Amino acid sequence: MTQKSLSKKMMILAGAHQVFVRKGFHAVTMTDIVEQCGISRGGLYRYFNSTEEIFRALLMENNKQTQEAFSAQMKAHMPFQQIMDAFWTSQRIDLTEINDSIMTAAYEYYLSHRNAEDRELLHRQQEHSITELSRLIDYGVQRGEIQVEASRTAAAHIVIFLEGLRVLALSTDLTEDFIREQLDFIQIHLYERSV
Repeated sequence: MTQKSLSKKMMILAGAHQVFVRKGFHAVTMTDIVEQCGISRGGLYRYFNSTEEIFRALLMENNKQTQEAFSAQMKAHMPFQQIMDAFWTSQRIDLTEINDSIMTAAYEYYLSHRNAEDRELLHRQQEHSITELSRLIDYGVQRGEIQVEASRTAAAHIVIFLEGLRVLALSTDLTEDFIREQLDFIQIHLYERSV
């Protein structure tokens, strides 16, 4: 794919992201994305055949960005705690602003797509999150900043904990204090048991 094509594809994904945030998953049409991006219908179909395909690409791009961010931070030898502090801050912001995020669309997608292929996608998403956090925890251990015997188990706990908070935040109004308290608790609990 040429740089121009890649740029166009990323522009479409950015526009589609805004539409999915506004409308959820089910209400979005290809016409919505065409209008948001200011491109022709043919221009959109050159890259994507359906809203589902676009949404899957958004999920994959999010995974890629997370992996690249962690990799760059570790390559730059940033302290583990500094990387984790940034991670927890981003999680807090995501949770407090969840109604202005793509999370509603993500849950609509996963709850309505229950075939084996879609379940496999969800499984890969979870595995990717656990693997990246586990890699980061191992980095902290290697640097001597923390002690964790089972980094993959610790990472799985974080992923499951955050998933539960997201569901709760989508279904009820959580205060920022409550969110901060919950995130502080898991950090303290994780590191108290680790060190």
